[in-house]
Amino acid sequence: MVMGDVTYGACCVDDYTARALGADFLVHYGHSCLIPIDATQGMKMLYVFVDIKIDTSHFLETVRFNFRPGARLALVSTIQFVSALQVRTLPCCRRQAPALTGFRRI
Repeated sequence: MVMGDVTYGACCVDDYTARALGADFLVHYGHSCLIPIDATQGMKMLYVFVDIKIDTSHFLETVRFNFRPGARLALVSTIQFVSALQVRTLPCCRRQAPALTGFRRI
């Protein structure tokens, strides 16, 4: 049996539906809150993490081209792009904390 199902969020593992259909094994693509093994009631899980890469240099050049210096911008993303935010920081900004994806003006 193959169940191709879209969940509410990429971190939502649909172990309930898989169990209801009698599945023995669940493969979850995307980020996840990593449901503890003892919470899946015997459902075997394989997590395949997704990390989307973007050209951060091109992104920053595009921002510089389209916005004047000093413009106030909010960068909003999904978890799949968090590694790109960790690689680059905006020249005028610094991260609030390592665990956060936001920036603040300095």
